[in-house]
Amino acid sequence: MYTNNPYAQGGWYNPANPQTINTERSANTHAAQPSILGALPYPFPSTGGPQHLTFHFTYSTTSILNCSVYGPASKKYIEVSTDMNQRPHVTVFRKYDGSVLATIEWQQRPLVEISGVLGRQYVAQWLPLSPNQSCRVMDARGIKYVWTPVGDAIHLHPYNMPPTQQIIKVHRQAGTVTLDMTTEAVQAGLLETALVATVALQSGRNID
Repeated sequence: MYTNNPYAQGGWYNPANPQTINTERSANTHAAQPSILGALPYPFPSTGGPQHLTFHFTYSTTSILNCSVYGPASKKYIEVSTDMNQRPHVTVFRKYDGSVLATIEWQQRPLVEISGVLGRQYVAQWLPLSPNQSCRVMDARGIKYVWTPVGDAIHLHPYNMPPTQQIIKVHRQAGTVTLDMTTEAVQAGLLETALVATVALQSGRNID
């Protein structure tokens, strides 16, 4: 069942928020990475404070597995589609030019692949639960991050930082899931992985 519970969607059983997990190097020092989605529609403003880009996953059904992803300036970036008549179900992420960005194959143990970013592997291997099942770790371009439920949202933060230091926030309203990314997250090359992880975590399906 597709619910509003971010813990159930992500497979978490304990809503406790870990404050720190390790002392590994923060993603803040990671060199900027290009996005395979192409140039963003406009440059970041130069005003002080952290800047953000917001992406909306808009769907008319009860599942994010068939949706359109709109970014800044209401530009469509990704079309997410799942053929429910196919066995196993395969969710395909297509870019604006029709090329495939990523796929999730919903087998007993789901498989994920992100073109040019993540080789084909189990979703549970890419987004493993922590030992206390309170968060999920994610490796992106050689840097570790953590997805942690916070209230009615899910935060992504560097591995050695608390959830309050999030660089990405995912939350849901009726018919829309919103992905809010800081410039730090975009420059670290997290755009593609964040888009695919959002769908996996909000799918309502077992990803372990």
